[in-house]
Amino acid sequence: MQSEAVHCDKAPLRISPEALVNIATPRQVIAPARAVAFKTWLGRRYDRPAVPDNLVALAKDIAARARRPSQREFAPALHDVLMQFDNQTTPPTFILFAVVADGADKQQARQWLTRVGTAVPDRLGVLGGLDFGYRSETSLELIESSYSADLTGLSWRGPDPQGAL
Repeated sequence: MQSEAVHCDKAPLRISPEALVNIATPRQVIAPARAVAFKTWLGRRYDRPAVPDNLVALAKDIAARARRPSQREFAPALHDVLMQFDNQTTPPTFILFAVVADGADKQQARQWLTRVGTAVPDRLGVLGGLDFGYRSETSLELIESSYSADLTGLSWRGPDPQGAL
């Protein structure tokens, strides 16, 4: 029995996945400013080491205090609370930084953050300082060198991408 076949002397054509992605037309393009925000969001959650084991209880306590209903009167103006730790002391020293909406009341932000920081038990950590800044004043360097207290269940705000929780 004879089978039919096609023979070609040329090498087979292959295309890389990268080339396919580059020529594909995206369904939706994220605006440049939102793309930066999305990359920052991803970096804060996935591209940093976890809180060191010996600081987990302290970080959880700070986040829980910031989320308490009695502390949430400032919530509409609050974007995030960032935490930094000095692990060289016993108990550790921590610094809190509130990232607030542009135009928020600075005095209210300071009072709110002071209440949260001073409520942490001394056995877990000692408040070494606090500060706040508007979103427009907060540097990427600060975000990258801090841990987020992740104050809300919603981790992405505004349009694009849809469903990122």
